Amino acid sequence: MAAEQGAVEAQLRPAEFAAFERYGGGAATLESVRYHNMSAQDILTITDICNQPLIFEEVRYQTEPPRDRITIADMQDLVHVAERGWRGGGPYVYVVRDESGVIVASIDIHSDNPIAEIGCWADATKSGYATNAARALTGLARDAGYVALYAETLPENERSLAALGRLAWEQAEFADSFPFIRFSIDLTLAA
Repeated sequence: MAAEQGAVEAQLRPAEFAAFERYGGGAATLESVRYHNMSAQDILTITDICNQPLIFEEVRYQTEPPRDRITIADMQDLVHVAERGWRGGGPYVYVVRDESGVIVASIDIHSDNPIAEIGCWADATKSGYATNAARALTGLARDAGYVALYAETLPENERSLAALGRLAWEQAEFADSFPFIRFSIDLTLAA
């Protein structure tokens, strides 16, 4: 049984890198979050983005205890969690880098469960990354053997709602995640 569990975990481990085109043109990449590939400037950039008002409202509850502001130490802790996740079981956290290498977003698959939640945030001052980053991540998840993905967003997060709409994810009729709205995609049907 333990060998079978290990096989499932290995099968559901997504690739660590993907390139995609930014909506509106330009190259972008998904890159696994590992301590060796995260500079001090990267940590500062992520901290600044996570303190943008709409993103902060969605990520503040991921700190223990919930904070009034995301700190550099919080982001360093997140990188450590991501590093452990890539060793097995998730979360599988990626940063999205623009064509100059600057971090503009983050996206992740929360676990190696075949039906897994994804999370994404993108710099409010940048556009054209979240939808195609989610599309690239969906492809990585499908290739790794995931059968479905779901995402939750706040009703006032118009950018996330628009991205999920462009991706044609279906809104759940009932979600036990109030105040969040849940969307999902069946990867066994999607091409």
